[in-house]
Amino acid sequence: MIPAPLDERLYKKLKSKTLATWHGFGCLDYARFDFRLRDDKFYLLDINPNNDISFDTSFALAAEAGNYSYGQMAKRIVMMAAERHPVFGEKALSRS
Repeated sequence: MIPAPLDERLYKKLKSKTLATWHGFGCLDYARFDFRLRDDKFYLLDINPNNDISFDTSFALAAEAGNYSYGQMAKRIVMMAAERHPVFGEKALSRS
């Protein structure tokens, strides 16, 4: 099942570990993290910062489980990347 059924405590633990890993590896926009759960401990198996985002992949299914349609997911990825554009990004516009 995607995402895996987790109680609130494990969900918070996974979210914290994922965000720390995201920042530690300098990921941008989107990535897929594969964890294994054993004895209430998460083990990172793989980080894929350029994973397949086709409509029938685990990434898209997880986005859907988070109440993002496929179009909303794709738009969010594009908009996050666009914000870093040196001329057209929001940070560049706010410096003008």
